[in-house]
Amino acid sequence: MQQYEPKTMTIRGIVSPVAWDSLDRVCGVCVINNADEVFYIDDNPGGVDMIEYLKRSVCVTGLVTWRSGRRYIKVDNVLGLKEL
Repeated sequence: MQQYEPKTMTIRGIVSPVAWDSLDRVCGVCVINNADEVFYIDDNPGGVDMIEYLKRSVCVTGLVTWRSGRRYIKVDNVLGLKEL
């Protein structure tokens, strides 16, 4: 498997749910860009709560890393663009 270096990126896309708790509440989200690339939101205690942007178009900036074949982004900044 190819190794990727962590790097800061800005991604524009839609915030979508990827995980639910036992009461069917969303507890994990990702950002899917227009090329259908998925960026899972990395745990960031004290950081941006991306669940409040669910189903909205956003522009996020943060550190992108790869783990287990998935892209993760630790969001430093988010701009809500519009509601769907």
